[in-house]
Amino acid sequence: MTSGSWLLLGLCFRQHGRVLCGRRTTGLISSMAEPPAAHLCVINDARALAWILSEGRLAFSEHWFGALKRLMPGHRMLLYTTQQCFGGPTRAGRSRIIGEAILTSRFKLTRVPYRLAGRTFPVEGAIEIIRLAPLADSVVFVELVPRLHGFKGVWNLRLRGAPVPLDEHDCSLISAELARKAVNLDDVMGNYMSYRSISSEW
Repeated sequence: MTSGSWLLLGLCFRQHGRVLCGRRTTGLISSMAEPPAAHLCVINDARALAWILSEGRLAFSEHWFGALKRLMPGHRMLLYTTQQCFGGPTRAGRSRIIGEAILTSRFKLTRVPYRLAGRTFPVEGAIEIIRLAPLADSVVFVELVPRLHGFKGVWNLRLRGAPVPLDEHDCSLISAELARKAVNLDDVMGNYMSYRSISSEW
């Protein structure tokens, strides 16, 4: 497996042929006047998404622990998949919001970090998936951008890091759109699980 083949929660992303992990993005978490109502989890690989859904966990690089450890159980996490998540725009269409989860534990440092492409992801939090939409009928993110507070200007630059904080307005708007498209978890979970690849690193 190459270093660029699996990306976990958007912490790794391609830029000029390189893979950058845990990139520091100034102000992503600390710039909001009020505590965020939710966070957007950027997912860049379908196998990482399958792991998240099947394990009921999120994992991040240690860089994010200082901010994430303040989040309490019940905090909402919205799952955002990029165009590249399912193999590129010819297969995936557009970047989408496909699901919503709530934290069921506080984030902590694991004793045995997850390892991915030679890198470690020691920050773990348990989640419960509460909404999930079929990929083909999930929320197309760009269609919401004009109505969102936090994505003005070159909005896609905010999605080059993880996690991305959302205010109450943006969280409520995205969650409501997702609720309109969500189906029974059992009806769609198997479809997402089909992307999972067996590996000792997961």
